[in-house]
Amino acid sequence: MEVPRGLLAPADAELAVQYGVDGIVVSNHGGRQLDYAPSGLEMLPAVVAAVRGRVPVLVDGGIRRGTDVLK
Repeated sequence: MEVPRGLLAPADAELAVQYGVDGIVVSNHGGRQLDYAPSGLEMLPAVVAAVRGRVPVLVDGGIRRGTDVLK
């Protein structure tokens, strides 16, 4: 099963789907890669829109409080 982790860009998610992944994990790897990287939660709507329901989309991190879910 191919489920890449660490995708933040909608274009990368689209390419991953084209290459036949089974799912996608939206994550910035805890922000360790780049201090200015957006959070997974922040990028989730754009990635979900790019995938258009073709594969499951999970999010890793970016949710600190219950209010983050409501935002």
